[in-house]
Amino acid sequence: MGAVPVPGTRGYVYRRGTAACVPQAYPFSAKKKISGTVLVRVGSGPVRGEPKRRRLSSNPPAVDDSRKEKDVEEIKCLIDGYDNTFWTCSVSKLGYSGTAIISRVKPLSVRYGLGISDHDSEGRLVTAEFDSFYLLNGYIPNSGDGLRRLSYRVTEWDPSLSNYMKELEKSKPVILTGDLNCAHEEIDIFNPAGNRRSAGFTDEERQSFGTNFLSKGFVDTFRRQHPGVIGYTYWGYRHGLRKTNKGWRLDYFLVSESIADKVYDSYILPDVGAPYFYFIFYHYDIDRDLRRSILINAVVSLVGFFVTVKIIPVASRYVLKRNLFGYDINKKGTPGGNLRV
Repeated sequence: MGAVPVPGTRGYVYRRGTAACVPQAYPFSAKKKISGTVLVRVGSGPVRGEPKRRRLSSNPPAVDDSRKEKDVEEIKCLIDGYDNTFWTCSVSKLGYSGTAIISRVKPLSVRYGLGISDHDSEGRLVTAEFDSFYLLNGYIPNSGDGLRRLSYRVTEWDPSLSNYMKELEKSKPVILTGDLNCAHEEIDIFNPAGNRRSAGFTDEERQSFGTNFLSKGFVDTFRRQHPGVIGYTYWGYRHGLRKTNKGWRLDYFLVSESIADKVYDSYILPDVGAPYFYFIFYHYDIDRDLRRSILINAVVSLVGFFVTVKIIPVASRYVLKRNLFGYDINKKGTPGGNLRV
């Protein structure tokens, strides 16, 4: 089942219906900016390359650290002003997974992983601490074919990440973005009845998502801002699933309840980036402390404040510049800023 367009503030939003069309949820700047506020945009969006494009190495640091650094620098050099790069890759399975944060502002501190050896060999989490919040870029383990990693996912990884976030939250609010590999509600997947035992939509994963994150006081910003609106971020690679709107919403921005009322908007751009995933932009109405920290760090334009990256297996300069960004993120007023590959 596709989605029927419903007039929005600009363009269209889409709700469940019969028309086969790609969902779009609140285009850029759909809401009027509140007078006297400063906005930070944190975006997230993946990219996939094509055959014969250069592979981003994920070899162990001792073997190929210089190659990884070179690849990350090539991504970074496409974004003027983003001088702080922090990344981690899988060392247990080469070319498998990784995450990164690229920022205009230098963080107070950066952590990699959860601090638990059993969870930290796949490069799935980077945490950057700023004056008024923690920004986490996560790539949550997929339960896999035959749900072989389901138990690990719901009994070990999710609780460990939740506990880690709650510990951070004792000192300041937390923002978690990335591929969380779970379509939490039936509206978040095109065929809920037929996917009950599919990785990413099992009852166990959905319950774990609710128990470990939503029930612990973390808010799904897209669903809070746009209840009842369809917004998919992933389509399968085969059978033209994107054209028939058979997608999933697997990518999120979760924030601490204490800053949920400062979220200006959280939405998905349907025509930016790679064919199967799309950027999500999160707007945070900054408090005075954060505003001062931005001025101290000489950040003039807040468009494109952070970049979060899910490491790309295959990419090239052309793909990155054309597909990854879609817009000139250095041009004032364009909806760019953050990407997760």
